[in-house]
Amino acid sequence: MIALLAGIAVRFDVVAIGAMAGLGYAVLAAGLVLVYRSSRIINLAHGQIGAFAAVTLHVVANHWDLPYAASLALAVGVGALIGVVVERLLVRPLARRSGLAVLVATIGVSQVLLVAQALLPEVIGGRYPSAVDWSTEVGGLVLHGEHFTLLLLAPVALAGLTYLLTRTRQGLAIRAVADNRDASLLAGIDAQGVARNVWATAGALAAIAAILTLPLSAGMGGAITPALGPGLLLRALAAG
Repeated sequence: MIALLAGIAVRFDVVAIGAMAGLGYAVLAAGLVLVYRSSRIINLAHGQIGAFAAVTLHVVANHWDLPYAASLALAVGVGALIGVVVERLLVRPLARRSGLAVLVATIGVSQVLLVAQALLPEVIGGRYPSAVDWSTEVGGLVLHGEHFTLLLLAPVALAGLTYLLTRTRQGLAIRAVADNRDASLLAGIDAQGVARNVWATAGALAAIAAILTLPLSAGMGGAITPALGPGLLLRALAAG
């Protein structure tokens, strides 16, 4: 199906796949912006955190034969845990020095995670897991399980983040610290606890986004390469 827009041919399948990928990148950018708004730190390891979690899901689902739900929970937990560790061991001590030191530290984290990703067991011939195994054709475009997984889980992730930030005490604390850190400290808000939760949430969002968009990056099987993390970071920065 092809439409003409201002004399340019626009294919339905290209627009549809682009829109679905954009939805996944919106989840990725949400985590990056969340960290920046709360601490004024650009986490250059954000894409690599997601990439490591996505590869982790691929490994545990195909090597350990875990159900998708268990593999997804484990991979998202890995992303959140990495975020907490980075905040506690690097961001918190270096924040007293300079923002540049933290920025450089996040580059170091991305390199460590890249090496760790290379050390994970290699999956040969295994298709990247998806939540559903449906397949249907819409307007000449064949949608597979990975497309439905993204359409199902990405809105849930964004809705969950919206609920967290607008309907919970922790979300209100995050917004308070982002708006005025000094005033929030005077109000008795635990800024360090907020930072820990923000980095954990951002790590989980990076994991979810990478897991959802990886199968779309190169057709059915996905493309797990060393460039996966930097590519995700570039898209997160652009969307953010």
